[in-house]
Amino acid sequence: MRWTSILALAISAGCGSSEILLEEIHYEEVRSWNGLSVELFLLDASPVLGQPFHIRLDLKDSSSRPTFYSAQAVSYGGFDLMSPQGTGALQFASFIPRFEKHKPISPGETVNLAKDLDLTTQFLVDVSGPWRLRFRGNLLLSEEEPGPTLSAYAPVFLTSDWIEVTIRDGKLARRTEVARRLFDVRPAGWMLSVSEENPDIHATLYIPNDFPSKWIKGFSVRIGTGAPDYDEELLGATRWGEAYFSNRWSGLDAAWPGCRSAIREALLRP
Repeated sequence: MRWTSILALAISAGCGSSEILLEEIHYEEVRSWNGLSVELFLLDASPVLGQPFHIRLDLKDSSSRPTFYSAQAVSYGGFDLMSPQGTGALQFASFIPRFEKHKPISPGETVNLAKDLDLTTQFLVDVSGPWRLRFRGNLLLSEEEPGPTLSAYAPVFLTSDWIEVTIRDGKLARRTEVARRLFDVRPAGWMLSVSEENPDIHATLYIPNDFPSKWIKGFSVRIGTGAPDYDEELLGATRWGEAYFSNRWSGLDAAWPGCRSAIREALLRP
């Protein structure tokens, strides 16, 4: 049995105002809770390195009464992926959308939490060999209509069985090659998100903000072709295209001294 302690932020509305509350919640990792369990399915029986890696995740209710759940954990932070070296895979940051509305699940019902999810959009999968994965997430389960704070939900992380899969040799995607180099120079505590919009690759590195700030404390890198945007600085030519640097945060140089040089060296090397 494993426990996780989280200091969580919650908002309680009352008397015409909102109050930010800190809650320390201890979460228990369980295979089932009140008859609810999750099951993970591998959709690509023999995935190839550099190609999508799809899974499906179902939530099954074997209880005798309806329960409410939220699938937001599926979008970010709900999976464990172990590399062939036995270490946890590096995870990309995700700009999590607004809190997902709770939905009811009825006794005997099975609902699909992820129909065709590509895990390479959440993790850096950069080597072939045997990998292991499972779901381990907080689905914000509640037997009643959800309350205003996190303490209103069941303090559990539902876990699936581990699945083993061997990823065959292949050619790394451009996005993965860029991400691996940026992860190598990223300071501790910095988050990285990478996307590809052919022919450009977009990366953002930032420090998670204190709630409820909406400003990103970080910078962006674009690799592609064409003229730079008005706020972009040319770093040089890479194997994937020209690299451009964009920053609007005045505190960058203090937070990461030598940032531009580190990014330039990482991306421009052969």
